[in-house]
Amino acid sequence: IIQSDDTNVVIGCGPNIPAKLDAIGVGFSKVEMWILLSCGMDQIGGLVEVGKRRGTSSRSYLVGPQSVLTQVGNVYKELTGDPLTRDFITRPSLKVGINEEHFRETIKFLPCHASQHALPEYSAFFETSRVLISGDSGMDEGLLAEAGSQAEIILHSCSTHPGGGKTGSPQIKDLQ
Repeated sequence: IIQSDDTNVVIGCGPNIPAKLDAIGVGFSKVEMWILLSCGMDQIGGLVEVGKRRGTSSRSYLVGPQSVLTQVGNVYKELTGDPLTRDFITRPSLKVGINEEHFRETIKFLPCHASQHALPEYSAFFETSRVLISGDSGMDEGLLAEAGSQAEIILHSCSTHPGGGKTGSPQIKDLQ
């Protein structure tokens, strides 16, 4: 979650997200923007619950690359019978700006070429704060060269269980 005095932005909308936000004192109805990096359940597992509980009178923004939002829209329609735009204001983009009085950030979406999945997946690079959230990128040398060298902090999705398709801790240690 990214918070400023007036804005709450959440990356991903995974399962049980309303309960998880309530646990940290942020009601899901106070989230103005959801950023999606892929169509995986860790990103969209709670989207139907959020959309239906918020209703059409208080739609929040759903931001991500066009290919991700298209896939999410297809899944949402299949699950609910309603278009995604009924419950969310969609903003497909490869770059998004957040401009609040006390908080400014530009987020650039970068494709994950080393992803193990057939569906589109992206990483998010926060240009102002220089943070890279790698998403499900595997060990993508191009991504690391493009944004990793500029980042002060890298949050990398990794699995440590045997047989996991993501980068494990030994490969992360090799980066040091």
